[in-house]
Amino acid sequence: MDDMDDVMDEPDEMSDAPPERDNDAIGRLHELFQSGNIAKMLSEEDGGEQRLASIGQDCIRHFKIDEDSRKEWVEKNKDAMKLARQVSDEKAYPWPKASNILYPLISEAAIQFNARAYPAIVNGKNIVKAKINGEDGDGQKQAQGNRVATHMSWQLSEESPEWEDDTDRLLLMLPITGSVFRKWWFDPELGRNRSEVIAAEDYVVNQGCKSLSRVPRSSFKFVRYPFEIDEKQRSGEWLDVVIDENDDDDDAPVDFVEHYCRIDLDDDGYAEPYSVTIHVNSQKVVRIDPCFRPEKVRIKDDKIISIESETYFAHYMFMPDPDGGFYGIGLGQLLFGTSKAINGVINMLMDAGHLSSLGGGFIGKGANMQGGSIKFKPGEWKRVDSTGAQLAQNIVPMPVTPPSPVLFQLLGMLIDSGKSLSATKDILTGENTSPQMPASLGLALIEQGLKVFSAIYKRVHRALHDELKILYRLNQLYLNPNTYFTLLDEKQQVGPEDYNAEDLNVVPVTDPSVVTDMQKLGRSQFLMQFIGNPVMNSQEIMKRVLESANIENINELFAQQPPVDPKVKEAEVKANHEMMRIRIDGAKALASILKDETQAIKNIADAASAEVGNQTIEYATQFEALRQQVQQEMSNGQDSPGADAGMAQRADDGSGVDVPGGLRPQQGGGMGDGQPSGPDGAGQGGDVQGLA
Repeated sequence: MDDMDDVMDEPDEMSDAPPERDNDAIGRLHELFQSGNIAKMLSEEDGGEQRLASIGQDCIRHFKIDEDSRKEWVEKNKDAMKLARQVSDEKAYPWPKASNILYPLISEAAIQFNARAYPAIVNGKNIVKAKINGEDGDGQKQAQGNRVATHMSWQLSEESPEWEDDTDRLLLMLPITGSVFRKWWFDPELGRNRSEVIAAEDYVVNQGCKSLSRVPRSSFKFVRYPFEIDEKQRSGEWLDVVIDENDDDDDAPVDFVEHYCRIDLDDDGYAEPYSVTIHVNSQKVVRIDPCFRPEKVRIKDDKIISIESETYFAHYMFMPDPDGGFYGIGLGQLLFGTSKAINGVINMLMDAGHLSSLGGGFIGKGANMQGGSIKFKPGEWKRVDSTGAQLAQNIVPMPVTPPSPVLFQLLGMLIDSGKSLSATKDILTGENTSPQMPASLGLALIEQGLKVFSAIYKRVHRALHDELKILYRLNQLYLNPNTYFTLLDEKQQVGPEDYNAEDLNVVPVTDPSVVTDMQKLGRSQFLMQFIGNPVMNSQEIMKRVLESANIENINELFAQQPPVDPKVKEAEVKANHEMMRIRIDGAKALASILKDETQAIKNIADAASAEVGNQTIEYATQFEALRQQVQQEMSNGQDSPGADAGMAQRADDGSGVDVPGGLRPQQGGGMGDGQPSGPDGAGQGGDVQGLA
């Protein structure tokens, strides 16, 4: 409660002297926070019982108003759930006990959705990852985020065994009803956070509301057995309430409502958010808890101006209501009409086939037989006092229309339409309808068929993110400072201080854009082409490829590098430094050679422009001799033992020179062949002619 003191005592420099009533309201709110069960505190005050009774009546009245607003949605979902569970009633039309087969279109769609979504969300022990916002130069934020993510993954997979089972059930209910809720709270009896999946019909919100974060009130319907009620009353957690609902069964469950609403309990004119637990039949309040955190109370001029309400529920939605209603739309509603039509056609075909197989008709008076219905047992013959001709003339079979081929075509069209909407086509269920279909085409069809499912999966991913934020907040408030846990055989420690980072966000480890294993393998195949690229981490690429294939113990597959001897490492460093020195000396020598060549070219050019005859030929001859000498020296360096390719060796000092290919002198095409030609003796072949 120290946080509440800090928030409520925060001064406001611009405020005038606050009204005395406002000061009293703040003190009253502080007192309510410290009371534990606020209902018990109110009951002990003057007129408290009457006030509690008024609160209970108002809460039940609002609860019933909200239930009436969604009555149509609830009825549709009840009918859809009956179809999904294959619950059939006995038919009286067209005759008693007529055919009543239910085609499992909705059931198949729900199973297919669960089979894809459940492994995608719960894939191993890693469920949560941390996302760091802002700079993290020293890596401390990332280390803190990794501790939080590892601890929350352990909470979901190990500490709360009910979470994974409930997730499986949630993902089976969601495609049928369209909305499912999950509640998180801290259970003081177990000393840990707990979760519970809540069916949409048990979580009551006015259908006119738009989102869970903006609802003014909501209600959670639940039941408790008499022994559980007695335990809560003995511990002081609940006020006493008389249970006399079922005289025949003393252990029958009792209905309660947990109503989340705003009530002005501090009498300052501003209603604060609370959770009120009420016994439905008697409308008696048994507990009231605050639904806000002290630091979320905004004070100005010593006056409460707003309080942010806390939520403990995450809303999983299959598809938003096109009409703007609060609850989502599931396949149960979308496929209800199609399923009823399919069932009607199937039963018509079954009844027509039944009538055609049984036979029956009319017997005239000319057939001398006893009255009443005539039935035969298998292999039975009956004696009659009529001739065969008379019998044939007096028996007329009842005209029965055989099963219509048009109905068969209609049935196929309806089933295909339903499967297209529910993404349960044959190719998506693993059945190859064409053995000659190329694998690439099959993958493309699967990718296209999963587009609708991918959008739904993103909504599931978003709801799981909201759920993780609730768990994160509960750990801030209730986590033991000295918490040790073991995940993947590694013992770790985490505390409430790890959950106080404002720039830390926890998100699901799953990728909402990748649903199937084939999509994961496709991405890994894309990464495979970068193995060996100097700017890519090849080992990390291989790790992701193996993870996409669901290979266990990946780290054990990588070869361990042997430890490097420090002496060997030092020798390698020295050798590299020596090689660099040799290359630098070689580069200097090459520069000197190129300088000599350049000077020789200049001399020949000067001679060609100023002199003619034998003097020019002499210069050219001297240059050619120099060029051949340089070329011979570089060739000797390349042919020497132990020399690297592209290295030359000087004859005077033996240093290697790294000569780029574009700078090496060329045979027979560089400066000419040095032989004079032409009538005047001037060199007219090779480069001498070009220089002249």
